[in-house]
Amino acid sequence: MDNVGVPQSLTRQLCGPSALKAGVSGDDSVVQRILEVSRGSLYFENEQRRHERASRRIAELLARRDAVLQAAPRGSAGWRATEAEIDRAAAAMEASRDLSRTILHCDMDMFFAAVELRSDPSLEGKKFAVGSSVISTASYEARASGVRSGMGTHVAKALCPELIVLDGRYDVYQQYSKTIMDVLRKYDDNIYPRSLDEAFVDVTDYCERHQVDVDDVVTELRKRVTDATGLTVSVGIAPNMMLAKIVSDYRKPNGQYRLPADPEVIRSFMAELPVRKVPGIGGVTERVLESLGVATCGEIWERRVELRAAFGNIDMLLRATLGLGETRVKPPARHDRRSCGRERTFPPTTDVAVLHGHLRDACRMLAEDLAELGFAGRTLTLVGKRASFQRFSRARSLPAAIASAEAIYEAAERLLHECGTRPALRLIGVRMTGLVDLRRVGPLAQWLEAPKFGDAKLWSQ
Repeated sequence: MDNVGVPQSLTRQLCGPSALKAGVSGDDSVVQRILEVSRGSLYFENEQRRHERASRRIAELLARRDAVLQAAPRGSAGWRATEAEIDRAAAAMEASRDLSRTILHCDMDMFFAAVELRSDPSLEGKKFAVGSSVISTASYEARASGVRSGMGTHVAKALCPELIVLDGRYDVYQQYSKTIMDVLRKYDDNIYPRSLDEAFVDVTDYCERHQVDVDDVVTELRKRVTDATGLTVSVGIAPNMMLAKIVSDYRKPNGQYRLPADPEVIRSFMAELPVRKVPGIGGVTERVLESLGVATCGEIWERRVELRAAFGNIDMLLRATLGLGETRVKPPARHDRRSCGRERTFPPTTDVAVLHGHLRDACRMLAEDLAELGFAGRTLTLVGKRASFQRFSRARSLPAAIASAEAIYEAAERLLHECGTRPALRLIGVRMTGLVDLRRVGPLAQWLEAPKFGDAKLWSQ
């Protein structure tokens, strides 16, 4: 089977964003095999629908661009006025550039898989992955065969028949993560964990206080993480968070890369960078930019007038091409948190008992997260994904804030009954919004949240 009739953009979409990850094979044979395995499946049909929606959006943007440029074509007074306006905005952005901070993005190497390898050394050199119906993390040996995170296990097995798939042990991963974050806090009390296996760290003050070079600090930090966990971490060093995240992938695995705090170096670096490498630019935006002749950040600048005509506001794209990003590393404040959620993926099923088991697991994990964070919630949303990969959700406002597993499950069970279990489901999850900070509402609520009183269901505010 070939890819006749399948747009290249859809083929890339099927390969997914993690195809850019370190160690993932992207050769044509792997891409062709993914297409062969996916074609005709419910997954393929859903991706086709997504692709068609994006295509319609792109057509709308291109039509808007054409209408604007028809009124103000290249070289006209209108074109020059728009170009001058964009240039002034970019100059103001450049003037705000802050090169005073030294920021790290610490990213564990194949984290879940590395934990499993440490637990079972016989996996060394083998093609294995962690996941269930969807791959969470793959070993580098498996990635070389095209296996990647977010891929359906059946596709991964087709690419790599000898693939070993292990169930995730998320309680174990959380313990490892806590140890890692404790090491990072030796360099910055105010680290910003983005997930279990990555965090931003500002080492500016540490380097000044100890009069040490950042490269030496990062070498020491990486050794401390390995000594504490037996795992390796790759680190990007840059003057802002966006750049640090981008370059943390440059020396994977088990390496470090520093982008100098020099505006010229940064702009040159960004000019050659593919737009998809910029955090926040996803597949749809990449397709839009590609349709406008933009593949690199440097081409954003070259086509800035056309982009303004299509998008209207291009501030985010201008900041990207200049290499500007956030320089204040701090986790979101408690009052900024808007939601907390958990999901479970599994092979498609209509078995009510199985689905309720997965739902109960998701509710239990959400309750544990809420207890650790010190929140309850007033609105519960059930999220799901059908066998066809189409997502759905249903929300309900609650008469009082809840946080216990039993209370969450009781409300979620009613929502699942309303949504139905046919067609089959392959994902189920729960998300709490309308969060109430239990650390600020008085001693009674805090008392109810004590672990020994975890069965308490409701409390009024």
